[in-house]
Amino acid sequence: MASLTEVAYYSRKSIKFGVIGIVAYIVLQAIVIFGINLYNQLYPPPPPPPTMGFGLLPRLKFSQTGGYNYNFNLQTPTRVFPQFSDRASVFYVPQQKASLFAYQQAENTASKYKFSGKGQQIGETVYQWQKRIPQALTMKIDIITGAFDYEYQWQADTSILNDKRPLTEDQVYQIAASFLRLDALNTSDIDLLKAKLTYYKASAGSLVPVLSLSEADFIKVDYFRNNIDDYQVVTYKPQDGIISMLISKSSQYDKQVISANFDHYAVNYLQPETYPLMPIATAWEQLKSGQAYIASNNGNSDQVNIRRIELAYFDPPKQQEFFQPVYVFRGDNDFIAYIPAISDSVIKK
Repeated sequence: MASLTEVAYYSRKSIKFGVIGIVAYIVLQAIVIFGINLYNQLYPPPPPPPTMGFGLLPRLKFSQTGGYNYNFNLQTPTRVFPQFSDRASVFYVPQQKASLFAYQQAENTASKYKFSGKGQQIGETVYQWQKRIPQALTMKIDIITGAFDYEYQWQADTSILNDKRPLTEDQVYQIAASFLRLDALNTSDIDLLKAKLTYYKASAGSLVPVLSLSEADFIKVDYFRNNIDDYQVVTYKPQDGIISMLISKSSQYDKQVISANFDHYAVNYLQPETYPLMPIATAWEQLKSGQAYIASNNGNSDQVNIRRIELAYFDPPKQQEFFQPVYVFRGDNDFIAYIPAISDSVIKK
């Protein structure tokens, strides 16, 4: 039978080696975890492939591409292409269809803007309403898409320029937002308190740009969709939003919004699919070979210096089946060109 001295001795030994074992286990575990993390950083596993749940995509449609003869120079700050991800999200655009109530919905919209009576059909899906206040105020509505044009003949109404009041930018935003809220238009992906303002003065029935709100007779308000995945949304005409209005300084409520264009349509942002992007070097070659859509150019030289290259989403004037990204090439003299960014390998032939 072991003595108390022997029991105490072996107990101390057991505790000592037990503590050493625990410490060794903790250290070994930390070394293994550190090694795994270091390996993953040095040799990261490849990301899962793009989902491509919509199948092959239709090619983005522009009004025209090509037909130019420019020599492009890469003049970005680094003199090299920026780095982009190898993929981007694509969103489905629900397509509006004709219904038995399409005309009635358009008539309800017109009535909320104080037009009465039956609309006159002026196109396959477009109806027109008109009234005088005292000059002609016209509203044209596409009964399928809901897009509309609203225009007052301000050139024939001297009170527009004679009966002016001072406006602040906040008041301009409020007038524009109130106009859109009359029909509870779907603008959930647009910040109605954030728009591009451009100032104009009337001259012989035309609009001439001016620099400040104080000297302007009219203010053009352009709304663009909010950024998607931190990428800007660009339009067919970069200076024009998908919702655009011309606001006067008239003190008469009916004459404050003298024109409006509403070309907004819904996009399903909740169920995107990812698709591979074309390498930026390939897009650059397409730009040089005449395959781009030139959205803006105020220069008159065949030499174009490209200062910035960005990834953005393209918002076409007429809805297409999918909301897709483009590469945007920006240069001197407001030169802007678009190249579809999705890889040609997943585009329908």
